[in-house]
Amino acid sequence: MRKFFLFLIGVVVGVIGTFGFLFLVVSAQRNNSVDGLTMFENDGECITTSNLRIFQTLAPDTGLAMKSPYGDNLVVLLVDTSGKNDYYDDKIVKVPKQKCARQIGTYKYKTKDERWKTVPVVYVEE
Repeated sequence: MRKFFLFLIGVVVGVIGTFGFLFLVVSAQRNNSVDGLTMFENDGECITTSNLRIFQTLAPDTGLAMKSPYGDNLVVLLVDTSGKNDYYDDKIVKVPKQKCARQIGTYKYKTKDERWKTVPVVYVEE
């Protein structure tokens, strides 16, 4: 009988340990956010209604983008809040008619020439 209880305790500890480990892995993946990102509590203003061209991806759902075709030098950090898109360099993200790229935060980063820039963080309304 004693061996059975030791076995049962071992199984319970193993299951709890496994779930604890999985929880830590999932938490680490969720906290793998982009450094320099500051999110607003509420959505901000509409930044642009033009399509956006990603010129550098930071994560599968996050990339630095400019208006396409290039009309001015507006740079934004484009994030996919729906989880439906994977971004890659030179991808054109279409902004639907009557919708816009809405600001939801700011992103501060260092350029190649060691200057700091702050750009709006936007998502495309659906």
